[in-house]
Amino acid sequence: MRFLVGYTATPAGADALALGVRLARAPGAELDVVLVLNAGDRATLTPTDPGYDRLLLETAEG
Repeated sequence: MRFLVGYTATPAGADALALGVRLARAPGAELDVVLVLNAGDRATLTPTDPGYDRLLLETAEG
């Protein structure tokens, strides 16, 4: 079984991620996490700030 969680950096996103982790602890389960970016807030789909990659890594490791 495979689970997909759409994550946003909000309390609701943290709840969704926590639920996905719990479900994916089942034997043989896999978890994919996608970060959802609102394109309306940015001129491009991915931020150009060099610290963004670090933020993603720290969030994923947390």
